[in-house]
Amino acid sequence: MDLDMALMTIRRSLVRLQNGTYVIEEPKTSSGARILDLAPSTCLILKEHRANHEQAIDLLGIPISEANLVFGHPDGSPRAPSTVTQQFKRTARKASLPEVRLHDLRHTHASLMLQQGTDIKTISTRLGHSSVAFTMDTYAHLLLGMQKAAMERFEEALNTSPLENSMLKASSS
Repeated sequence: MDLDMALMTIRRSLVRLQNGTYVIEEPKTSSGARILDLAPSTCLILKEHRANHEQAIDLLGIPISEANLVFGHPDGSPRAPSTVTQQFKRTARKASLPEVRLHDLRHTHASLMLQQGTDIKTISTRLGHSSVAFTMDTYAHLLLGMQKAAMERFEEALNTSPLENSMLKASSS
């Protein structure tokens, strides 16, 4: 993760096996390995988290390395996914947010980007989907509702375009 450049590189996944042990694997698909831009506000939060995490590691006398997990225990061991999920639920409850699964934030991210007019290829890449078709199938219900807004923007562009203005002038001559 390069927080100064606001980039996150995804090249490995931490997988918990049925026996409770963890292994690091390649992403499930080739599109799973990717480089993503991060929002500046996200970088600030991650920088603060990193500083706190490194302080905890330092207190234990453990050398800091690239192998340290972003959200692992200070001793380098991985946190159980359920621990992260439970912490998220507690934080959401304190913030008076509706009950939502941590994974639902992924769908919220995609939905908000669609509503803001982000192209489907960019969203598909950010989510690590193997194809744009899969992303379109998953979010088709949102795309239908966006057609009206798209046509309103198109109409607005026609009404303010230099081409249309010149055509109006030519037809009135």
